[in-house]
Amino acid sequence: MLSYRQQSPLGLATPMPICPKCGQQSSELGGKCPYDEYYFVEDDSVKAGRRDPMLGTIVADKYIVIALINEGGMGLPRARRPWT
Repeated sequence: MLSYRQQSPLGLATPMPICPKCGQQSSELGGKCPYDEYYFVEDDSVKAGRRDPMLGTIVADKYIVIALINEGGMGLPRARRPWT
């Protein structure tokens, strides 16, 4: 899993992954929340008010939706394969 406790090359703090259902924070993007079985996603997708029911879920039995790219008809989910 990706750890988000590191700083970016520019010295800026990186955002913490968050559970889209309960709001719990984690250092592992794509890790499973122990409270509600959703997966941790990019916090910008949750805080922006764009609450998509696909965030934090598994699609096609192999990809975790971790963020939204754009909105409307041109909107796409950003997904990653979970580490096994």
